[in-house]
Amino acid sequence: MKSFRKLSFCLAVSSAAAAGIILPLDTSPILAEEQTTQQTPAVNSTQAHTTHTWGNPSWTWSEDHTSATVTLTCQQGGETKTVNATVTKTILKPATCAQEGKVRYFAKAVTDNGTFVDWKTDTLPKTAHHYGNPQWTWNGLASAKVTLTCSVCGHTETFDATMSTRALKPAMCTQQGKGTRYARYDYNGSTWVDYQTFQTPTEEHDYENPVWNWNEDHTAATVTVTCAVCGEEKTFDATVTNSVTDPTCTENGTKVATASATIPANVSIDVATYPENTTVPTQTKTITDTYSEEIPATGHEWGDAQWTWNDDNTKATVTLTCANCGETKTLEAEITKEVLSEPTDKEDGAALYIAAAQDEDGTVWYSWKLMSVPKTGKAEVKKDGAGTKKDAAVKTVKATVIKKETIKSPETGTEEHTGFYAMTAALSAALFAVFKRKKRNA
Repeated sequence: MKSFRKLSFCLAVSSAAAAGIILPLDTSPILAEEQTTQQTPAVNSTQAHTTHTWGNPSWTWSEDHTSATVTLTCQQGGETKTVNATVTKTILKPATCAQEGKVRYFAKAVTDNGTFVDWKTDTLPKTAHHYGNPQWTWNGLASAKVTLTCSVCGHTETFDATMSTRALKPAMCTQQGKGTRYARYDYNGSTWVDYQTFQTPTEEHDYENPVWNWNEDHTAATVTVTCAVCGEEKTFDATVTNSVTDPTCTENGTKVATASATIPANVSIDVATYPENTTVPTQTKTITDTYSEEIPATGHEWGDAQWTWNDDNTKATVTLTCANCGETKTLEAEITKEVLSEPTDKEDGAALYIAAAQDEDGTVWYSWKLMSVPKTGKAEVKKDGAGTKKDAAVKTVKATVIKKETIKSPETGTEEHTGFYAMTAALSAALFAVFKRKKRNA
């Protein structure tokens, strides 16, 4: 067969030369497949030198071998020209997913004194597999894989699927949700899909509108809440903590009780985005309530009375100090003079000065001075004392110099202070008797 082809080719070249047409030595793609060098067209020696005799072809191919040009040189004068070639593509061996193929690109350029040809042979890459027969593997509802088998070569490969969800029924605190989970894989123009239908748990109740119930002394409490969706009521125990701000003499204190209860929080389930797992996380929320009451100020605890008299005993003040906070205040006293005996030319006289200072809360503070009046008329301080009355109903007098006396004093505001004067007379008589007796003894 090869000898026949060569004979035919030689006859064709001889005929073309006789007709004045230049041909390459090999114009057959089949014969050229086995050649490794390009052929230079023959020169017609009988052709007149008035026309170009083109030869020495130099080929230039595009990167993908789909186009080519040939540059020719005139064998008489060396002039060049470039001619675009016509490229045809021939599949020598088809490619499959199991093996590579082969393709030839054949370039042909026609000139005024001949035809020039060249060719390139390329390898065709393997084709994609013809996948089918999908086998699905699910990881719960979170993800899925598909294993595909090639129908040509039997090759298998596993791919991750793209996941999506469609909600069929919403979840509520009174019903489960329902949806469909889809797994999809696209390959080389083909699509494979698998799906699973699932149910979600019910949602937690959406509790609101807390109603608090405290015990009598506010040391314990409960709270009742209502679901906004289904109306269910539920009661929860609360934890109570107390905070106390102590009162001062002038400022009120406070007692605050805080109740806190931990209740389930609503977890909304979106069926369309739910599928990662079938367990809804438990969530809680804390609600609080407070109760506060005022603790009255304690008021000052006045005591430690310090008396100051003027020289002639007509004025006196008492300075009181609070036993709690140390604050002080000064009260003006009302002076009462009781002449116990008039002086004579032989005997001294006696006078009792009593100071009474009443506080704004009704407490009366007392102090007294027992004075001797010499027969010359000059007053001399002999004894003094002090007393307090801290109750508006029962007056308590403390005699600090001579002795302590407890005497009922008048109610605050009693007309003319009858009891006070009775107390004064009694105290005067007692002190005077003691004074006289001590004087005689002296």
